[in-house]
Amino acid sequence: MRDTYTHSSWNLAGLQNSQDDVIINLVMGSMFLVLPTFWLGAMTWAGVRVGVA
Repeated sequence: MRDTYTHSSWNLAGLQNSQDDVIINLVMGSMFLVLPTFWLGAMTWAGVRVGVA
């Protein structure tokens, strides 16, 4: 484990290894779906509220 590339170099982020890469990829993938869905939902809700008023 200590001979891998991610553990052989010193980085400013602290503990960055392959497990962190998997977590970051999952978070980025979920935000790619969650944030646009939230944005469209918020804009739809606001449009309906303005249209009703």
